[in-house]
Amino acid sequence: MNDDNRQGQLPIDLPGLPRLFTIPQLAEYFGVSVRTVEGWNSRGGGPRSVKIGRHVRYTEDSIREYLASRSVT
Repeated sequence: MNDDNRQGQLPIDLPGLPRLFTIPQLAEYFGVSVRTVEGWNSRGGGPRSVKIGRHVRYTEDSIREYLASRSVT
């Protein structure tokens, strides 16, 4: 199965392992374009990413940390 077939699927829960989100899933969650997330990734902005082979993924923890760092008081 190629990556294109999985992009619309929700992350799978495996006990003890972090959930991983794709670039399109992260873009949808934040309400930004895929190109915006790809730009964050190439420039070192946005949530910390994990690279698995040639695929970029984001953990729930890295998304939470990013949101906490962007909060305005």
